[in-house]
Amino acid sequence: MHGLSFDKGFFWGYYPFIYSNGGDIVNEDGSQLKLNEPAAVEAMERLRALIWEDHVTATPEQDKNLPPRTVLMQTGKLAMDMGGQWNLLDYSTMQGLHLGLVVLPKMKEPKTLMLGSPTVIFKNTRHQEAAVKFYKFHNDPQAVDLFGRGLWMPLQKSYYTDPAQIAAWTNNAAHPPESKDALVNYALCCVVPTPHYYVKNFGQISAEAIQPSIDQIWNNQATVKDALEQATIKAAPLLSGRWDK
Repeated sequence: MHGLSFDKGFFWGYYPFIYSNGGDIVNEDGSQLKLNEPAAVEAMERLRALIWEDHVTATPEQDKNLPPRTVLMQTGKLAMDMGGQWNLLDYSTMQGLHLGLVVLPKMKEPKTLMLGSPTVIFKNTRHQEAAVKFYKFHNDPQAVDLFGRGLWMPLQKSYYTDPAQIAAWTNNAAHPPESKDALVNYALCCVVPTPHYYVKNFGQISAEAIQPSIDQIWNNQATVKDALEQATIKAAPLLSGRWDK
């Protein structure tokens, strides 16, 4: 049995805590990784301690042999799953599971990530009217049930400020009563866009420089400081600024 599970192989498992501790992933102009700075190092040290010192979460090797976290929660083998809101889709279908929802623990200030899969309409499409119509449809919480079932969160700000529109996607079995505080209010105050949206080559940077070093931390194969320094060095030749500058 473990007290906590979090996504060790994906950036959303640890980026929020770097931001919460006052750190950042890249500098303002997208030319330098900032993971080797004290705030990021401290945040990752505290997450690493959950595995190797406090023993409240599984090691990566143990994770390989464990059932899905939804099963662990349902069978009483896991107390807390620290993950994305989209997990509500799976948890809401599990019989007998009394699920609560809270915001992420904070270090210095509350922070969470804003992320998703952007939808693109090519400007030269021959079917622009149909594409725009579909775009509006699939982002409409009152037309697509995946919002109410817990997988997606709305894009439009009115669904976080207007009581009737908030109820349209949260007043259902998939969303616990505390969803307004944990999802709606938290999204308004505390979200940070990930560098994937604005830093050039960031998918490559993440795959080739950042995650391999993070894996060394989780596996206790390198000190946090050394691993993050190595990530910063590997990322340097790949960084070439922002898409929006």
